[in-house]
Amino acid sequence: MEQKKQHKIPRHIEIDPSEKVILTLRQHWSVFRLAILLTFFLPFLLLSGIYFSNATGFLDILLVQQGIFWLAIFLLAAGLLMILYRYYFWKRTLYIVTDQRVMMVVQEGLFSRSVQQAPNHKIMNVSAKVEGLTASLYGYGDVSIEVLLPGREKAIIFQKVGHPHQVQHQIMQLSLSNRSKDKAEPALEPETITVS
Repeated sequence: MEQKKQHKIPRHIEIDPSEKVILTLRQHWSVFRLAILLTFFLPFLLLSGIYFSNATGFLDILLVQQGIFWLAIFLLAAGLLMILYRYYFWKRTLYIVTDQRVMMVVQEGLFSRSVQQAPNHKIMNVSAKVEGLTASLYGYGDVSIEVLLPGREKAIIFQKVGHPHQVQHQIMQLSLSNRSKDKAEPALEPETITVS
């Protein structure tokens, strides 16, 4: 598999010096689709409607044309704000897999963040789900990591990550490797990759 650049791990996440970071993931770029559509396509469509209505004489009413123009400007500004808003959450949501644990850092609001983590040897199952036409075309999906904790079973879900089947395979290899190390059996060292 192709080795890619690791994402920078934020200061607030402490990684032990003995831990080796295997994967750092962010959500797929497709989370920006709606914002990009709102920012560029709709204003372009409205402005081109004004242009062609002038050429055909369809909308000769100046007030209607000005209203459509300002609506296009408003949609452009709203779209740019939406892109900045999505970028803020995208940049602060990070999925990390080390040789000792899996960690999910999710920005839930402007001032709230949740961190979930579990040791690799507690991973029971890893599944990948690619759902829908756009997810299939763009190559993203969810990776669900089922963890057995004392008294309950929990799932850590990496949402909308690129190449989910490769991520699933990598995490499962790592979990099996850690289990075999716990049993004092020789295990293969997992390769280090980053899928963005």
